[in-house]
Amino acid sequence: MQLIEITCITKSGSWPTLADLTVFSGPAGQWTREELVKILQAKTASVFITVNGQKSELAVFPSGTTMLVRSHRFGVWNDNLLALPKCGTGQ
Repeated sequence: MQLIEITCITKSGSWPTLADLTVFSGPAGQWTREELVKILQAKTASVFITVNGQKSELAVFPSGTTMLVRSHRFGVWNDNLLALPKCGTGQ
């Protein structure tokens, strides 16, 4: 299984929520939220982030009729994904 690390995010709003995350980027490439949801649902890759030295896995998180991407660590959902730097700002 492929490992994908996400190191920065692109947000559509100034006050970020999970629904505002539109693009996820890392050393292996760049994915829209919809593309990343498909990868996670198909289980073709393990996707993770590292914030403050702590690794969190990414998974699909349903929010009404929208599928979001959210981080979790040891089975507990967290918002560490929102702590990643904005892409293109000297990450």
